[in-house]
Amino acid sequence: MLIVGAGWGGIQYAVRMIQAGIPAQKIQIIDPAATSICPFSEQRDMYLGIDIPAVRRFSTGVLNRPKLPGVPGILDYRGEMFHTSCWAYDITGGSPKDPSLDKLNNKTVAIIGTRASSVQVVPQLTRWCKHLYVIQQTPAAVDIRDQRGTDERWFKEEVDRCEGWQRERMKNFNEHFTLGDPPSLNLVDDQWTRAPSLVGIAGNSNGPKLPSEIVAYTSKLIKIDTPRQNRIRAQVDKQVKGPVTAEKLKPWYPSFCKRPLFHDDYLATFNKDNVVGNEEYKADIIICATGYRSPSTETHAGKANLAMIGKNGVSMSTEWPRQSGLGGNYAFTLGEYAKHAAYILSEAKRQANGKPFAVAPTAEAAENWAQLVLMNSAAMAVIVGCTLGYYNLEGELALLPVEYQAIAAWSTLWGTGMEDWLDVIEKWRAVGRMDGIEVRI
Repeated sequence: MLIVGAGWGGIQYAVRMIQAGIPAQKIQIIDPAATSICPFSEQRDMYLGIDIPAVRRFSTGVLNRPKLPGVPGILDYRGEMFHTSCWAYDITGGSPKDPSLDKLNNKTVAIIGTRASSVQVVPQLTRWCKHLYVIQQTPAAVDIRDQRGTDERWFKEEVDRCEGWQRERMKNFNEHFTLGDPPSLNLVDDQWTRAPSLVGIAGNSNGPKLPSEIVAYTSKLIKIDTPRQNRIRAQVDKQVKGPVTAEKLKPWYPSFCKRPLFHDDYLATFNKDNVVGNEEYKADIIICATGYRSPSTETHAGKANLAMIGKNGVSMSTEWPRQSGLGGNYAFTLGEYAKHAAYILSEAKRQANGKPFAVAPTAEAAENWAQLVLMNSAAMAVIVGCTLGYYNLEGELALLPVEYQAIAAWSTLWGTGMEDWLDVIEKWRAVGRMDGIEVRI
């Protein structure tokens, strides 16, 4: 078995396949990260040919194609510059095991971007560099992280008390994304579970079913979200001393329009004398914290920068709709994908009875599933009018021609939420007939 991708998904697929009876010695995991090639600096069109009986599984992730800022001539720049996804320790000093960025002493650094990567990187850079200039397009909505230690005794007595405790907590987490009454007990009790408006990116079984209901639904989410964003803007005033800087750091968009961020040191960093934002300055080093290409713009093969050619020479990149697969708990989603794939493989092996086989969905089943996704997609349409970002393809989602809107809807999340999606696939497995799956012997 070949698994493409050695991240969270690849590891979980390997574990589930071993549980399904595949010997560990017959599983190979490949990942381009092992080649030490930065995707944006040296793109390679890879062709992977396999001429032996094998099972291939793509687990190529969603945020894995770094994006450079759209500045004319940036690829011609010859100064010291790198993307946060491929950290240049030869420029900054330090290593994956040593956080001492000692080569930044007496250096002026400019970091472009103020989203998830930058929020984590900025506080660290200020400890080492002479000056840090933060180049911002849209302020990050940074809530408190409130990280706490885990009491071992409490964990054993209150959490790890019976088999299935992790699934219980996952279910409780998922059920907090609702506009109805959440569970009376909050087992996770983090900032995600205290932000009901995040159903805008997590899905909602009580969301709109028709396009005509989307505007009213969006207004409802904004109204629910306003107290949270007001609190976050007040937090900026509380932590940032300079009123001019504080105003520049305030987010004026709904929580569901951007990936929620949580950090206890980021805002206070702008009180330091060596941090400046939103001006033109000379810099020794440029760091691009500009994120990744939208996960909805490519297929699994495209995300891996591979050409995946199937039966009759059909390319995965032209046959399959683009897919995203993000959610409130992405690692959990990957685990459920892996479990589902392992079930299909186990049943296919049983039906093949030792003979070589191939597994594929029927054309009818693929079409039916696409229609189910489409029918449940209205709740996810709130992102269309959001601030530019990878959720809405940097604003291009609203500009799609009518004939492409259905394709975009097919590529979105399951609009009625994680638990509803799990209910659908678990019931399918419980029937045990592999409906819609062909095992070709």
